[in-house]
Amino acid sequence: MKKILFSLALISSSFASAQPVIVNGDNIATTSYSYPVKVNLGYSGSVAVGANQTWDFSSETGVSAGAITIYDPSTTPLGSNFLNSNFGFLVVNMYSYLEITPTEMLENAETITSLGDPYDYSLGSKKILQFPFSYGNSFTDTYATSSMLHDVEVTYAGYGTLILPGGLTFENVVLISEMSNLTNEYRWYTTDPLMSIVIFREQDGVLVWIEADPGLSIKENETSSLHVFPNPVNDYLTIHISNETSLETIEIYTINGKLIKTVEPRFQNSSMNLSTRDLEKGSYVLVVGNERVKFIK
Repeated sequence: MKKILFSLALISSSFASAQPVIVNGDNIATTSYSYPVKVNLGYSGSVAVGANQTWDFSSETGVSAGAITIYDPSTTPLGSNFLNSNFGFLVVNMYSYLEITPTEMLENAETITSLGDPYDYSLGSKKILQFPFSYGNSFTDTYATSSMLHDVEVTYAGYGTLILPGGLTFENVVLISEMSNLTNEYRWYTTDPLMSIVIFREQDGVLVWIEADPGLSIKENETSSLHVFPNPVNDYLTIHISNETSLETIEIYTINGKLIKTVEPRFQNSSMNLSTRDLEKGSYVLVVGNERVKFIK
């Protein structure tokens, strides 16, 4: 039993006849994972289901929703109310709590700020995945909110290639559909790790996606195309990038995923200086296009 909306959980997977199979929940992301997120509040496209699909969201635009950050549920303000939860994530000050067992993934709360919120399932959690889970498989479940019981049908509805805004492309993506009297949603999962990277809530046209490859960890001060220095920094951080085309913004997040600064790119000869005088001492994540690095003030 469990709910969805921003639900981003990770699971191990393998392949059978080129079809991704969700085997179990062993490949869960560790704490300190953090990914920038964008949202489109007016998406009206249809969702194709079936084998070997190509889902192309490259032309979609959205606004920044901060970052999604993986955390230890016991360390959060509401953690004592969800003692069975062993995995969670934070998006824009909203917490989600999950319980992952050898046979299933349960959602105890999804994007809540307080107990009793509409997606608080502490009275009866929602099952969102079963292990193993193969193409064409489905199951039903009943979960509870503070107002009523809800029936849900969860289906492994398709697999294929997913293209995100900016051109970031993923192969062997799994599409999971969730249909209930509370909400109909679709989630696209990567498989290594298997993490939901796009979520579409059909009723109100909310489309959410992450802007980084969850299979890549955050580097301390450089990637193959992005380098920042000095690190630690005092007043100015120098950013050097090998490909500055099509960059709209540069963003700085706290290590917990809160967007605190947006800067217009002003590169000269592939480099620019960014003032950090207004930042408090601590660790931050710099996001430039699809690249992200950590730095310290």
